[in-house]
Formats: sequence, C-alpha cells, structure tokens
Amino acid sequence: MRPLKDAQLGAFTFFASALPHDVCGSNGLPLTPNSIKILGRFQILKTITHPRLCQYVDISRGKHERLIVVAEHFESSLRDFQKQGKTASPEKVLQIAFEVLEGLEFMNKHGMVHRALSAHNVLMDCKGNVKLAKFGLYHMTDHGADVDFPIGYPSYLAPEVIAQGSFHPSDPSHDEAPLPSGPKTDVWSLGVLLFELCAGRRLLQGQPVCTHLSV
Repeated sequence: MRPLKDAQLGAFTFFASALPHDVCGSNGLPLTPNSIKILGRFQILKTITHPRLCQYVDISRGKHERLIVVAEHFESSLRDFQKQGKTASPEKVLQIAFEVLEGLEFMNKHGMVHRALSAHNVLMDCKGNVKLAKFGLYHMTDHGADVDFPIGYPSYLAPEVIAQGSFHPSDPSHDEAPLPSGPKTDVWSLGVLLFELCAGRRLLQGQPVCTHLSV
C-alpha cells in the first residue's frame, strides 16, 4: 500500500443481509454468510491503487453481519463546495470532470462500477485534486445483492437504475436481483455533479426525492 501522505484514515460501517439459518445450499451445507463473501471480495480492493481513488486499508467483521471498512479519507468534498452556493469556474469544472473520469476509467478497466458517485463521495486532497471515496462498495457487495439497502444516492442515480426499484435479498418475494449497473450509470451521475457545479445548486434542490421517484 502506498503512503497516505496528507490523507487521514476514515471508516464507514454497514450490515450485510442475514441469511436464514434453516436453509442449505445445493451441496447440503449451510449457506456462506454474506459478510464472509464481502470480506473475500474486499481483498482485491486493497490491491487497487490510483491517484484518483481513496486507498482501501482494511475490513473488519463484527456481530450480526456488521462490517467496518477502513480507507483513506480527506476532509474536503464537493458537497462542502455546494454548501457555499457558488458556481465553479469553467477551469475547475473541467479539472473535476477530467479527474473523476480518470478514476472511473481505471475502475472500468478492472471491471468495476462506482454506482455511489455523489458530491459526498468526491473528496479533494490538500492540492484540490479529486479522490473518489467508497468506490468499491458496489463491488464488494456483489452489486448490492449482499445488503438490504440500495447502493447509490437517488439524486444521482440513472433513470434505468431507479426504474428497477429496490431489491431486498432477505425478502422471499424478490427472486432475482436486478441486472448489474454498467459504466453508463456513473456517466449519468457525473453529469448531475457537473450540472450542480455549473449551476451552483442541487439538481433536486427544494424538491423531495420521493416526488421524482414516483414519476
């Protein structure tokens, strides 16, 4: 792992979806807990290093399918800039667009999609360079199949993702998971981010997200 330099360590936690105790796999053995599957997929994330991605450091498994992820962290984000209510200069918009695309391109080459791209997850280092946070959440959860919460923020999700609706693995009425998202999903999210930078406001500012989800 490369040195963190001016970065700090941050952590976020979530719960994997619990599996029923009385169900076995096709081999007759108990099903592997989703938290164990997530631990396994996380290992590849520790080996991925790029100037535009926040480095993953470690993951810990707790009780009741709880997982704690430790990663490189920076205090400043695009959300902080949004709160100032200012429009970004054309030069700044181009810089952010280019650097976010650098990170997304690298992820795509490794077969990954961010899916949780938002102003909160576009961090900035002390030099103002982009660092994408939580870029591996969609990958480690098997495209969201191993958790009971949606991956991504409604304000930034592509229409086709919202149209699929929410998926809850622990709900017996949900037989099949929706198709995994591709790179175009991240392109949509980036487009929303760039609009907000140019306009100096949130795209859905002052309007409940549920209103748009019902359209």
